[in-house]
Amino acid sequence: MAYGADDVQAIGGLSIAFPIQMIIMAFGIMLGTGGSSIISRALGARENKKAEKVLGNVFSLSLILSVLIAVLCLYYLDPLLKVFGATAGVMPYAREYLKYIILGGTVFVFGTLFRILSDLKETPVLQ
Repeated sequence: MAYGADDVQAIGGLSIAFPIQMIIMAFGIMLGTGGSSIISRALGARENKKAEKVLGNVFSLSLILSVLIAVLCLYYLDPLLKVFGATAGVMPYAREYLKYIILGGTVFVFGTLFRILSDLKETPVLQ
């Protein structure tokens, strides 16, 4: 099967968009890891109210941060793509891919956050 120029450019667009997706997911890892550490220590000390408060703060910060990242990335989409090396031929593909990745960024962050927090031995509840 022969590949055309459009196929190569499309793969180039994915190569530019993928690292940005990983950076967005890194925020979920950061918040989940830090939050789970604080929650685990609070639960170990039988400070359930503190653990619940931290859980609420982690969820709130995740929502605020992921929406802020999405807004900034969408507003500065072309300069961001150029920083990551997008050329004129790759730019339309990278822009199209990254729009959907950024719009799903909140889901990425919360999915990663939930995965990390699900490893807690005792899960605090939001009230």
